[in-house]
Amino acid sequence: MSHILDEVSGRVLLVGGYGVGNIGDEAILSGLLDQVSPNISELTVVTHDAEETRSLHASSVPSSVSFSPIEPSPRRLTAELIKNDHFVFGGGGLFSRYMGPYAAKIPYYAIAAKSLFKSVHWEALGVYPSTPRNTLKALSFVMNRSSTVSVRDPVSQRFLSSEGVRDVALVDDAATKLSFDSDRGEKLLEEQGVNTNEPVIGVAARRVLNDSINDQLQTSYLQVSKELNKRGYNIVFIPFCRHSYAPIGKDHEVCETLESKVDQSTTVSYSHPTDALSIVSAFDGLLATRLHSMIFAHICETPFVAIEYADKVSSLLKYYGKEDHGIDLTEARTGKILSKMDELVL
Repeated sequence: MSHILDEVSGRVLLVGGYGVGNIGDEAILSGLLDQVSPNISELTVVTHDAEETRSLHASSVPSSVSFSPIEPSPRRLTAELIKNDHFVFGGGGLFSRYMGPYAAKIPYYAIAAKSLFKSVHWEALGVYPSTPRNTLKALSFVMNRSSTVSVRDPVSQRFLSSEGVRDVALVDDAATKLSFDSDRGEKLLEEQGVNTNEPVIGVAARRVLNDSINDQLQTSYLQVSKELNKRGYNIVFIPFCRHSYAPIGKDHEVCETLESKVDQSTTVSYSHPTDALSIVSAFDGLLATRLHSMIFAHICETPFVAIEYADKVSSLLKYYGKEDHGIDLTEARTGKILSKMDELVL
């Protein structure tokens, strides 16, 4: 099934969680932009870092399309309500327990667009029971008055239907549209000191909200990495989020702390989501915690084990037919992780 940006024309405003250092959201944006129709005259993308968004993504848009990243401000967003013909929101998990005040305002902005008789589309979202009820109520209201609604997994489809949202289509996460290059992935690893002639295991590490569970998770990352290192594996920590202020999104800090404690380990950096995907394709296996680290492993068929830290991870594992690859966050202890990796990865 095609994504909506391949079908609309005229002036389009695209709104998502872009420009905050989350590689999953940047991968979603890349996948969406790869589908942009040349019939779109102007594509305006709301992002928290307009300069970075232009640098990363302008080359993905057809040359005939005017590409305009903008940062959100009340005055600018009000002007965009008047200017644009179509409003596209998505994709990914914009609405969850981790959402901030920006995402909470999105349904109301969409209601304002509908009040001006604009075309509104919800694209490849993940919406789960963890979505705050006030946000969900407004979201359901406007979705039932929108032109299209699509989600990226069956659980989201069933959940929105149970909330009274009609005609919810199922599509792939937009990041699955990306291509990878394993040779480039190996080159990027080698440039950062990783010996790819030896087996390499990636660890996509992060923090979680519950302090005691987070302590357990960090201990497990460390002990698993040290054990695999003893077995002769190079360990590569790969941060999937470099949020500028939210501690829960500072994966690079988590990875760098682990690197300092594990011999023969490296924390890799990259600039574009396709580079991250290519790096994952060059791994011999991956311990995935961020959702898109798991999606990337699925795309390039890298063996993986996923820590199920949220509904969206569990639902996509089931959708991909890989439920046995998951470990519930509360059970993510060293022994269980190693046992699962021995079974599926090593």
